[in-house]
Amino acid sequence: MSYPIFTLGELTRIRTGKLDANAANENGLYPFFTCAVQSLSINTAAFDCKAVLVAGNGDLNVKYYEGKFNAYQRTYVIESLDESKLLPKYLYLFLDKHVEKLREQSIGGVIKYIKLGNLTEAKIPLLPLAEQKRITEVLDKAAAIKAKREKAIAKLDELAQSTFVEMFGDFDKVINHTVKPLAQLIQDTKLGLVRGATELDEKKNYAYLRMNAITKSGEIQLQKMLRTDATDAEVKQYALRKGDFLFNTRNSRELVGKTALFDLEGLYLFNNNIMRIRFNNLMNSVYAAASFQTESLRLSRRVFCLS
Repeated sequence: MSYPIFTLGELTRIRTGKLDANAANENGLYPFFTCAVQSLSINTAAFDCKAVLVAGNGDLNVKYYEGKFNAYQRTYVIESLDESKLLPKYLYLFLDKHVEKLREQSIGGVIKYIKLGNLTEAKIPLLPLAEQKRITEVLDKAAAIKAKREKAIAKLDELAQSTFVEMFGDFDKVINHTVKPLAQLIQDTKLGLVRGATELDEKKNYAYLRMNAITKSGEIQLQKMLRTDATDAEVKQYALRKGDFLFNTRNSRELVGKTALFDLEGLYLFNNNIMRIRFNNLMNSVYAAASFQTESLRLSRRVFCLS
């Protein structure tokens, strides 16, 4: 069945925030949406609506929010002009999928960005309102189940961290341990392979690990893996080995320093926002990965403690 196609410019109101990212206040009353995945806080609200928020540069992520909030000057705030035609949550679901095409359209050097026209000219199939409601209700239920699962996983992570501390001690209260700077435990480090959005496609030859595929709890999410092509020399330099320790070097204040142990089978390349670390014989990478998930090293990232 075919549905009428409209551009977002015909169905929505699109604005941007007015503030710089440093306007955030840690104890603010309202969400402050920047281009980072995680929102910040702020004491003033410039918007009060149901909105889809699209990061205008960087990773180009998509969020949904209802209520009072504020936004960074490169964050697009998109509202439905008529909710009897276009439900805000249906708009969010569309843009959450369409963001991959926006990444392909992004321009710029180190930091990619999109223009207003990339959004206003985006074409959206306008399903009947009843069908929009049905789709959003189904996906809302799925999201609720996912949230419960993530909460359960977080509890398991806390259990793993407490078990680790019980076995090896709290690094903030080091007793009877040898303390060494991290630099003395590293054999080799390397930043990953630079690839633009136009060089990534599911039909290409090699799996390509980006920083958004690493969770805060140290998991690698295969569903967020993309693919790229590479020369033999690049494959030799940037192929990950089982046991490599991965450190996310960029993104928001909340997500910089995410770590993971690479333990997958097969050939994977990695992004230039990730540092691949290989340790010398003083450090076991499994122990390192567990160490970095403790609260002490999440905050400091400076030392390891060895029994």
